Amino acid sequence: RNYYAITCYNNNKLYCAPLWASSVLAIDGKTEETSMISINVEAQMIYQSVAQLGNKLHFLPHKGASTLVVDGETGNIETHYDANFDVKDIKDMKWNSIARCGKKLFCGPYRSDSILVLEDR
Repeated sequence: RNYYAITCYNNNKLYCAPLWASSVLAIDGKTEETSMISINVEAQMIYQSVAQLGNKLHFLPHKGASTLVVDGETGNIETHYDANFDVKDIKDMKWNSIARCGKKLFCGPYRSDSILVLEDR
């Protein structure tokens, strides 16, 4: 229940989206050792899906106001606020899933009237 989705980064590490957790769960694919990457956010259905684009992992906001980005090589985190987010409506769980297509990430609508498209900048 703490983590919702998982993705593999470069056939080496796995990362789990923190739905009810305050950290990203990282799993070493070879040794199966786990570690946590703190996101400094109180967890309440914040990030539900994750996809890799370049060397970054993008965690889709489910009830959050920003995307969470983790550098797959260093584990450093950053958040990206996007003009498409209506912050007063973050409780409405706008997007539900994320997939990479070429150099873009597409986020499927849950209660949103539109898709969310993220690009590698």
